[in-house]
Amino acid sequence: MSVPADPPYMASYTCDVDVALADIRKVLIDRMRKYGYGNIARHGELGLLVRLDDKLARLSNLLESGFGVDASDETKVDTVVDIAGYAVIWLLWLRGAMEPCSQSSGQSCGISKGIISARNPASVNISAHLGPSG
Repeated sequence: MSVPADPPYMASYTCDVDVALADIRKVLIDRMRKYGYGNIARHGELGLLVRLDDKLARLSNLLESGFGVDASDETKVDTVVDIAGYAVIWLLWLRGAMEPCSQSSGQSCGISKGIISARNPASVNISAHLGPSG
């Protein structure tokens, strides 16, 4: 049985998804550097739920006050990126990747155990760790 060809829009859509995920990735990494693991670990899943609820309320307020006009201190894009970021953090939490570790000691941490070389963090092979939905 042959696999049907992708529709013509798939290349553009795939590129757009990659750009959106890169934006979310940048925010996640910047915030981890700024706040560390304790910021999430302190309140766990309940804290994540509260933060997601805050962001959803913010988005609702942005949409209700002025038909979606961005606020001066946070745009809809910022808010949606934060929502997606918290969803990723929660997924990492569920997969056991939100535990602090010391890279200076050479130990691996999180779900990346065994797939990131201590000498070459860019050598990532995640396909075996994604599971059936990955």
